[in-house]
Amino acid sequence: MRGMVDIHPMVVHFPIALLTVYSLLEILRFRFLREKQYFFYVKATTLILGAAAALVAIVAGRLAVEGHGGTFGVLVRTHSNLAYSTTAVYVFLALLFLVLWVHKSEYRRRVEGYSFYRAIRQMAHVIIETPIVLIPAVAGLALITITGALGAAIVYGPEFDPFVKFVHTLFVP
Repeated sequence: MRGMVDIHPMVVHFPIALLTVYSLLEILRFRFLREKQYFFYVKATTLILGAAAALVAIVAGRLAVEGHGGTFGVLVRTHSNLAYSTTAVYVFLALLFLVLWVHKSEYRRRVEGYSFYRAIRQMAHVIIETPIVLIPAVAGLALITITGALGAAIVYGPEFDPFVKFVHTLFVP
């Protein structure tokens, strides 16, 4: 794969921005927005696009590592593992939002007879439409911050700034 363009740095910032905005919307819980019917769709769209872009960034990251022979060591492995964890949290939330979106649409009639759909919809309701959603939103934001700091350590070195140094010290022996 030598000679391949490393697109990871070009695509990784899009999901970071979208998923950070999603998490902040959940965490800050602006009452004037929560009362609007469209707010669900704003959060869902931000989250779904961010989760899809995170999957693209993961693939681009894997290709970047393979393009360099895959011998970057502990720092890159730790960054990758945290990126997988971050993406898993947001993809899980995105899937729950998709289920609720279907439930709010005319397509609900096509799937509501399936017991599996009803069980997932109930779980989605309990997690997404209650303060429980704060747990994965905060966890996702923390993971994205740590993953980003380790990404900065890969690109600029672990001494880049005090936060990057702190995160590097905590996660990389």
